[in-house]
Amino acid sequence: MINYDVLHINVALAHCRNAINRVKLKHNLIFLQ
Repeated sequence: MINYDVLHINVALAHCRNAINRVKLKHNLIFLQ
């Protein structure tokens, strides 16, 4: 149960980082244009 919770948290953090990176890329593209 604990291992599953840790895995779930790691997956959630990975998704958050991916979302943040996508937003940064979009802002960079808009800024460059």
